[in-house]
Amino acid sequence: MAKNRTFDVRTLVQYELGPVPWAIATVDGGMVSTQKSKLLHALGKDSALRDHPPAGCCVVIDAMALLQATPSPPPTFGALSDQIFRQLLANMVRSNASRVDFVTDRYWDISIKQLERQKRTGQQDPLVIRAERRDQATPKEWKRYLSNGTNKTNLVQFLATDWKTSEHFVSLLGTEKQVIITVGTTCIQLAAPSLTATCLRATEIPELSCTHEEADTRLLLHSAHATSHGFQSALICSPDTDVAVIAIGLSTSINGQLVFKTGSAKKPELVDISALSAKLGPAASEALIGLHAFTGCDSVSAFSGKGKKAALELIKKDCAQAEAMAELGKSFNVDERLQGLCEVFLARLYGCASLSNINDVRFELLRNNSSTPQNMPPSRDALRKHVLRANYQAVVWRLALQPSPEIPSPDGNGWRVSDQGGLSIVWMEQQAAPQDILKLVSCKCQTGCSTRRCSCRSQTLSCTDICQCKGCKNSFGTPSVPGQATLPQELAVPEESEAAPAPPPAALAAEAEDFINLPIDAPEESEAASAPPPATLAAEAEDLTNLPTDEPSSSSDDSDPSEYATEDQEDSDPQSDFD
Repeated sequence: MAKNRTFDVRTLVQYELGPVPWAIATVDGGMVSTQKSKLLHALGKDSALRDHPPAGCCVVIDAMALLQATPSPPPTFGALSDQIFRQLLANMVRSNASRVDFVTDRYWDISIKQLERQKRTGQQDPLVIRAERRDQATPKEWKRYLSNGTNKTNLVQFLATDWKTSEHFVSLLGTEKQVIITVGTTCIQLAAPSLTATCLRATEIPELSCTHEEADTRLLLHSAHATSHGFQSALICSPDTDVAVIAIGLSTSINGQLVFKTGSAKKPELVDISALSAKLGPAASEALIGLHAFTGCDSVSAFSGKGKKAALELIKKDCAQAEAMAELGKSFNVDERLQGLCEVFLARLYGCASLSNINDVRFELLRNNSSTPQNMPPSRDALRKHVLRANYQAVVWRLALQPSPEIPSPDGNGWRVSDQGGLSIVWMEQQAAPQDILKLVSCKCQTGCSTRRCSCRSQTLSCTDICQCKGCKNSFGTPSVPGQATLPQELAVPEESEAAPAPPPAALAAEAEDFINLPIDAPEESEAASAPPPATLAAEAEDLTNLPTDEPSSSSDDSDPSEYATEDQEDSDPQSDFD
């Protein structure tokens, strides 16, 4: 292609040559996922494990994780309410705590976690059941019931109402303990005024009224509240690595010790977040939230073949890169400076420390025949959208200690809200390939390509090596320099202002010879081939970069291909030790 139609290989690598950026997207347009739990292992959590909960602690529980850990519910909603309440009491007893916070999510119509939730629930029809009475039967399809946000919102409302109105909860709780439950944006404290009371007293806690969408951030808000109201520490119970990362990043802003309880029922783990943050150091701890968002979470794609361990080592060894990730999430405004810092960070993650332009990294990897499209970084255009998404998520996490932060719509921050109200990822802004590739035409003429019946000639294009014509006389764009042809003006590709300067003609010819070596099948008996339909464009464009290469080696010790081939998984056994 490069021999007979002019384009610069450096220009070519500025494009994704497909409908999505292969480094961060799957073939069906989904996000590349990663096993988030590997980050905790890389942080050295094993060296920060505790044998017992800290003294004077408040227990803060991820409510939905507790409900999801219930394999099958009791027969009625009343029995389910009793079971959940007893589990909260058991957690207080085991931790010698007098307060437990039951922290729930909220479910927005437009959410950056919408795509991940859809992937987890599949395309099944929603099962909507409203819990209203204690004697009402619980659904047999429990997991399907819990996959619906409306059901979960209603269930939490039922639990709160049942706990504060049913008399038997007074004797269960006693007068020395309190249960705090979040219901929508409000937060309610349940306590027994006396053992002879007919119901628990419900008191709203104004400072915990909160507009957060996710329990991930709300758990930290409750932990900070507890440690500022007489508790020395907070024991956070959640299976999600996101929560541990936020806790490490914000630990210095919380006046008390933080311990993260995760693991399975058979092997629970108590991770001392405060000790882990001290071991990591202030610079890396501050950078961790940005790093986690940038390298992949439930709302942002991971980089195919690049795990979190290598990224973590980068911020631990390079102060400049730690500062770059610390900048991510400081503001919803992403300026050119921040884009540049993220670009440099990614260049180093891909082993090109001397380069600062990610398109140059793509060119270098292609030139060395050391990468496939999936293992190259995204183009600068696609990376800019990725940075917007990662920054948006990082800001939300960094604002966890504010009850009602001002969060703008994700629309325009790497996502797009459709007319129907759904949220979709904007993978890139520019077209998938240069204009001459989008206009890709080949022929199989047997008569010398001398008439307008030749599909190449009819488009004012010269024939190329991918044509299967015989005795070709198509002289459009005949090169004045071997290996370089001139594209007609109307099909010329304008150079972008930030593209690297094109090499001289002689160098271009050599580059084209080196990099574009397409096999040519034996010609078929056909008069002329028509232009390929749009559906085949992505495949043909990918063929242009399908160069013979050795198996690429990765600079990351944790670049396990299986890590990116599977769906995002919970970070621990769903049977978490919430009993």
